[in-house]
Amino acid sequence: MEQNKITIDPVLLTYVAQILGRVPENLYDFQKIKNLACGGRPVYQKLIDPLRDPLPERLEIARGDFHVIGKMSRLKKLAISAMQVNDFSFLTACTALESLEISACGVIDCAFFKNLVNLRSLSLLHCPKLLHMEDIRKLFRLTRLSLEGSEIFDASLFLDCGIKEVHLPEHCLKAKEPEKKAVSKSKRAGGHPCMGVPFQAVRRKAGQHPYTLQELDSILWETYRGAYGDVREYLAILMGEREDAHETFKLRRLDNAPKTNYELAFDNLCESLWHQMSFYPATWLAVPYLARLMEGWEKENDTEWMFRGILAVGSCLTTDVFGSRPEEDDVGENYENAILQIRGMATNFLAGHMDVVREKHISLRRGFAFAVTAIMGERRLAFLLAMSELESCYIVCPGCESCDEEIEFGYFDPSKRIEKADVPVKKWDGESLADVNSWLFNLFMLLDDTEGVERLCYYFGTYTCPECGERTEVLTGMAGYFLP
Repeated sequence: MEQNKITIDPVLLTYVAQILGRVPENLYDFQKIKNLACGGRPVYQKLIDPLRDPLPERLEIARGDFHVIGKMSRLKKLAISAMQVNDFSFLTACTALESLEISACGVIDCAFFKNLVNLRSLSLLHCPKLLHMEDIRKLFRLTRLSLEGSEIFDASLFLDCGIKEVHLPEHCLKAKEPEKKAVSKSKRAGGHPCMGVPFQAVRRKAGQHPYTLQELDSILWETYRGAYGDVREYLAILMGEREDAHETFKLRRLDNAPKTNYELAFDNLCESLWHQMSFYPATWLAVPYLARLMEGWEKENDTEWMFRGILAVGSCLTTDVFGSRPEEDDVGENYENAILQIRGMATNFLAGHMDVVREKHISLRRGFAFAVTAIMGERRLAFLLAMSELESCYIVCPGCESCDEEIEFGYFDPSKRIEKADVPVKKWDGESLADVNSWLFNLFMLLDDTEGVERLCYYFGTYTCPECGERTEVLTGMAGYFLP
C-alpha cells in the first residue's frame, strides 16, 4: 500500500535538514524535533537544495506548506520569521508547544492558539493584523507576551490581564511617552544621572584613512553581489539628491510604514547587504559608499540619518565574521579604511548625540549597540549578540558537543547553568577600546538599558554543561553554536 506523501515548504525542509543533520525520510524523523527555528537566520549547513536535488520518496515540495509542523509531537519551541506561510491551522495540533514566535509572516489568526495549553511565551512580531486576539487571554500558562511591531488597535485587552510580562507595540505606548520623558527628566534633575561615562570625541585628520569609491560602471559589481543581486541602483539613488530619488521595487514587502523613494532605496540596500544575517560580497564595495554618505550627513548635522548609517554599517560588519576577503587588494584596503573613517564618525556621534539614541525603542537601542560593537572592531561578539538578540544563550559544549538550546531569558532561569560575570567595577575612561567588557557595559548604561546590562553579565559569564560538567565561557559556547 502506497504511503501518503509528506508535503513541505522547500525552505522549511532546509532548516529541518540542518537540525537533524540529514534529510528527513519519513514522519518519524520529523517527530524527533523539539526546537525549530525557520527563517530569520541563515542555514549554516545546507544539506539539500529542495528544488534541484533528488528527494526521499515520501517527500513532496509545496511552497508555503508548513502543515508537517503539526506532526512534530515533541515540538516545544517554534520560531518562524519572514516566511510565506499559507495557513497557520497546523498550530492547533502543536499542543506540546511552550514557546512560540511568529515574526513578519502576514495576518495571524489567534484562534489557532486555543489548544496550546502549555504555552508560556508568545511573540507575535511585526504582524500587519491579528485576528481574535481575545483568545490569547485564554492561554492560562502564558507568562510572557510580545506584540512589538504589530498593528493592533485595542491594547486594553492586555492591560491587567494577568500575564506577567507584556510588550506592546510602540504606537500603543505613545500616549505614555510624555509622562515617561517627564519622569526621566525629573530623575536627572533630582541628582540621578546616567551611570555611564560619556564617549570622548576624537580628532580626525583629513586624509588619515584614505579610501576611494568603486566606479558604478565597474565589472566588479557583477562579481560582488548582494542577497538579491546587483546593488548599484540603490547606491546611485542614495548618492543623488533626496528629492530626485526615483521609485524602486520594495524588498521589505511586510513593512507597511510610509517611506520616501530615498528611504526605500536605503532599506533595499540594507536588505541586500545583510539579509537573514548572512554576509554578501557587495558589502566590500558598498561600505565605502556608506562612509561617504555618512560624511555628508555628519556635515549637515543630520542625526537621524547618522543613526541609520551607523546601524546599517554595523549590521554589515556584524555579518563579516566568516573570513572571506576580496581578491583585489585595493578593494580590501578601501573597505578597511572606510571602516576606520566610520569608526571615528560613530565615536563622535556617541560623544554628542546619545540623547537621540535614548529616545529610540529598546529594540532599536540594542540593535544600535550591536552595530557599534561591530564598528569598534568586535565583529564576532556583535554577531553573537545580534543572532541571540540578547534573548537567549544557545551553546554547544566544547567537551561533549551537546547542544543546549534551553537558555532563554524569561523562559528558563539562566543562573541554573551560567555563573554570571560582575559588572566592571572600574569606570571606563571614555576612550580606550582595548577592554571590551569595560566599554560595552558602559555603552548599555548610556543607553539606559538596565536589563541589557544584567544580561551581558550572563554573556560574559561561565557555563557549566549539564551533560558532562565541563565549564566554558558562554561566548565560546555560543560561537560553537552560531559559528561552527
